[in-house]
Amino acid sequence: MYLAARPRGKTDMNRTKRAILRWSFIGAFLLVAPIVILATAGYRFNLAKGGLERTGVIIVDSDPRGAAVYLNDRRLAPTTPTKAVRVFPGSYQLRLEKAGYRPWERDITIESGQTTFVNDATLFSESLPEFERALATDQVTFSPDGRFLAAIVESYGVLEMRIVDLRTGLEQTPWRAPADLRVFRFSWSTDGQRLLVERDGGVIPSFVVWDASAPDAAHDLTNRPFRQAFWSDNLLYAADSAELYEIDPLTYSRQDVGPAAESLSVVGDTVYGLRPDPGGPVIVKRALRDSGYRDIAVLPSGAYHPISGGGHVGFVNDDQIYLLGLSKSVTEIPGADGVWSADGSKFAHWDGLELHIYDVRSGTDNLLTRIGSDISDVAWFKHDAMVVYAGGGALTATASGQPESKSEATLATMDVIYGFYFDANSDHAWIVGKLGHDEGLFNLKLK
Repeated sequence: MYLAARPRGKTDMNRTKRAILRWSFIGAFLLVAPIVILATAGYRFNLAKGGLERTGVIIVDSDPRGAAVYLNDRRLAPTTPTKAVRVFPGSYQLRLEKAGYRPWERDITIESGQTTFVNDATLFSESLPEFERALATDQVTFSPDGRFLAAIVESYGVLEMRIVDLRTGLEQTPWRAPADLRVFRFSWSTDGQRLLVERDGGVIPSFVVWDASAPDAAHDLTNRPFRQAFWSDNLLYAADSAELYEIDPLTYSRQDVGPAAESLSVVGDTVYGLRPDPGGPVIVKRALRDSGYRDIAVLPSGAYHPISGGGHVGFVNDDQIYLLGLSKSVTEIPGADGVWSADGSKFAHWDGLELHIYDVRSGTDNLLTRIGSDISDVAWFKHDAMVVYAGGGALTATASGQPESKSEATLATMDVIYGFYFDANSDHAWIVGKLGHDEGLFNLKLK
């Protein structure tokens, strides 16, 4: 018995094949591995530049969802919310479209190796304002919770204060006054249950308080010559030429809480005001119920009125606003009026054609938009991510972030807009204005 020997040539051939395969795999690995590593790190071949370039990532979401996503007019993803999409670095125009909604646009910048999140895109319905009821007046105000609309309307030579419950549609006329009183100022308690109306028709203004718990009548504070009256949260304060009083909103009895000053406001347990001085009004403050003020800072000469909110206090003189900081510093910014964000970190202020956002944390003041007509009213929206303003007969929503991330949407176009309010659920807006032959209250669906 014997074993046959394997042919030498065939064995050498198998070894050669195995060596070729092994080195082929090694070569392929050495060739493919860098490509896989570069691709994983986000590198792609950029035909426009003729070489490899590291991409950035963009992730887009919107309210409502289901919007088509376009980048420089090219479809980026089917609908929102998108998965992570790799894009070459650069500047782009991002546009979202959804049937029945107005397009949303924003200029964005994609950075190499960075992820850009766009999750604040809000699309608004293409609906037109629907007329609800006649109301021929430009003196209107909405309660902070949107429950009530108050308006001063002239009827048969008499001025009437009308209160409309926007939930039930019930309308009350709790107060009337002679038609020669033309200047009215409104302010609401924080809970929206009480309205203070200042009538400026003489040397000493008079004040009327309306209470939602007794909606068919208003209480007149003319039993004492108050020169100032204002809310601090849900507390009502009034001052004559000498003393400041806390007013009980149920009985309207008053309690002396210390000396008065000009342009008063109360923030927490601190009273702020102005003391006349030849060198210019002096900002003063004291603790509530203390008897003496302390000087804080001097303002330029002029007439001022206070502006407070969000735990802050300021003073307005014509087209300038002076905000008092925690370190007794005074920040001067342009504007004739303003409104604080809910958390008190930002202040939207406007004067004529320009709308600015002042950031308390960074101390920066940025121009948000400039239009060709006067801005008449401004409100924060979508958890302070957006600002809505009325101007030039248009109601416009714009992002409240940095100017480079600006996006705007025109919500409604009317002949005139006197005032507006957005409900807490962002489903619709109330607008008082004029459109064609209709003047009064309109309902605008946003979704």
